[in-house]
Amino acid sequence: MRISSPETITRHLASSRSAGHRIVCCTPNRLLYSEQQRCFVVASAKTAIRPFPTPASRPEEKRQVWPAIDFIPSRSDKDTFTCHLSPGQRVYALLEWSFRLDENKSSSFILAANSRRRSDGSLGGQITFLQSINRSWKVVD
Repeated sequence: MRISSPETITRHLASSRSAGHRIVCCTPNRLLYSEQQRCFVVASAKTAIRPFPTPASRPEEKRQVWPAIDFIPSRSDKDTFTCHLSPGQRVYALLEWSFRLDENKSSSFILAANSRRRSDGSLGGQITFLQSINRSWKVVD
């Protein structure tokens, strides 16, 4: 008797923006679906060439990397919101955390565990608490 393995079927979120794909600002490396926010949360590293001041007369151009977190509403007709973190940081994990203040009120956060470079050059850890508010299906900070 032969048992076949299940096949993976690719599914895309329906979107009129790009033939079934939602565009994020850069290459994704962490993904979470937030039930409370009703959106996908995607962490990625954004890169750009930026001018940096130098003692010389011309600024020197250097590559800079910083994390960006996209909030993509599960309803395809709504806009994506992007939160940019500080250059040099890297997001290692995303977690949805909700807690109840009392019987009628609860709060929901997206926790981003990231690293950051301290002023002395050493590496340290940090947890960033992100809280967004959905108003008419638009994510605002």
